[in-house]
Amino acid sequence: MSSQVSTFSIKHSNALLSGTPIEGFDDSEDSFMIEPITDAAQFMTGADGYAVISQTNDRSHKLILKLLASSPTHEYLLKLANFSRRGGKPAELSFSFRDTGSGEGGQSDCVYIIKEPAQSRGTKQGNRVWELLMVNYEPTNVTTV
Repeated sequence: MSSQVSTFSIKHSNALLSGTPIEGFDDSEDSFMIEPITDAAQFMTGADGYAVISQTNDRSHKLILKLLASSPTHEYLLKLANFSRRGGKPAELSFSFRDTGSGEGGQSDCVYIIKEPAQSRGTKQGNRVWELLMVNYEPTNVTTV
């Protein structure tokens, strides 16, 4: 009998930033998230009911990383952001991930920091949310229909 249950865990995801494992994820449901910048298609329907769909060629995606304050990856990104802020060239990174449980994955060889985390202090340390732009993201689990 085949199982109807799938298990998911961040431990099943191998995520690399410029070849280095991303470490120190926070403990949330979406410790890292990949989302398209634009819709896959736009449509217009005319007054007589005819419609046209325009597909996008935009392969850019946003990568959102939620990291602990003590994360080595957070420290690495802080150093890159500080260098860029002082007039250095923005770092061009690469990203890849593979979920060994589901087979999902993807990669981009043109990644830039677009938003640094907010800095907060209080009774608890909050997570550090980084946003990165992946200019040419390609899912690696694409199947042909």
